[in-house]
Amino acid sequence: MSERAVYSCDVDVLNDVVIAGHPINTGLLSASLAFLLGWIVLYMLYKMFWHADFGLPVRRRLLSTRISVQGDQVAFVPLWWSDLQIQRAVSAHWKNTLRSSVAGAPDRRLQEPATR
Repeated sequence: MSERAVYSCDVDVLNDVVIAGHPINTGLLSASLAFLLGWIVLYMLYKMFWHADFGLPVRRRLLSTRISVQGDQVAFVPLWWSDLQIQRAVSAHWKNTLRSSVAGAPDRRLQEPATR
């Protein structure tokens, strides 16, 4: 009852897989997938532990959705943000904090006219 599969080309059943009539070496496929997964892990580690200088220490977080700054000491940003996005967000943060700390000019209508 159990018949051996007949292939049009010589295929080793344990090492090769036939997809759409093309033999594919599973060892090479496994090595390629392992290399790809290793590359992704290395890239994630690089993004997590290499910190560029943006004028504020920046830490990347996986589940973060936007920049959050704690006491002007450290900023937490999403992992997928590029360096340019981080640079612009930190610049905007500094601009907004400096703008809010400077008191506005007094309103001229509230000042009494100078008497001579």
